[in-house]
Formats: sequence, structure tokens, C-alpha cells
Amino acid sequence: MGGLASAEAAVAENKVECPQNWRDDAARFGGKLPEIYRAEKYWIKNYADFRLDPPAADQAWVRYGDDALLIDVSSGTVVRIESGVFE
Repeated sequence: MGGLASAEAAVAENKVECPQNWRDDAARFGGKLPEIYRAEKYWIKNYADFRLDPPAADQAWVRYGDDALLIDVSSGTVVRIESGVFE
């Protein structure tokens, strides 16, 4: 299984998590996410299945509600937002 089908399966099986008690408010470009979002267990490691570009070495894609955010792992700064990835 690959591509969009595996992405849908990952979401259906809850393999792409977001932290408990996450806030469903809009993240903004340049904003800073709480440290919990930097935890590797919340990274979207199968980003290609969701049609997301590969992150740089110091960046990671994380789930934030229905959106995917590309963050700087050390600072938590949002460098890119892809809306509606998990709808």
C-alpha cells in the first residue's frame, strides 16, 4: 500500500497522533508551538504518503488538529502550514 491510500489508512488506524489536550486553534506561520509538539512520537514520518515535502534535517512535520505543520524542532517555530491534511 502506498500514497494516498496508506495515508488514509494511517489516519484511520490513528497512527498519526497529536498530543492529548491539543488546542484546536489556528497555528500561524512564525508562531511557536508548545514543546510537547516537538516530541518525535508526534512527527509525521510517512510525510510522502500525505504529499508533504521532505523536511530539512532540523525540521519535522507534526499533526496539529486536521493540519500538518512543518516546525523547527529545536525552537518549535512553525515554518509551513498545510491545511486540511487529516480531514
